[in-house]
Amino acid sequence: MNIKNVVKKAKTTVKTLRYTTCMSRTKIGLFGGTFDPPHIGHLILASEAVHQFDLSRLLWMLAPDPPHKQEQPITPLPHRLEMLQGMIADNAAF
Repeated sequence: MNIKNVVKKAKTTVKTLRYTTCMSRTKIGLFGGTFDPPHIGHLILASEAVHQFDLSRLLWMLAPDPPHKQEQPITPLPHRLEMLQGMIADNAAF
């Protein structure tokens, strides 16, 4: 038996060990911000991210108390959350 046959036989008999279950190929993005207020620009950026990165879902993360806006008045979190939920409700990817 020559070396090529040994290598070929070894490749066919080696099994791949799996330590995790098969993961889905779902691609999820994360889009965070203050969203004060949420506007059409946010929707455009989010839609482009879904399209360009072929995302299955895009999760929106509302920053409750952004550190870079300490000196600015910010709309209370419950109001921003309600506005954001209303804005993204019609898009199944969001």
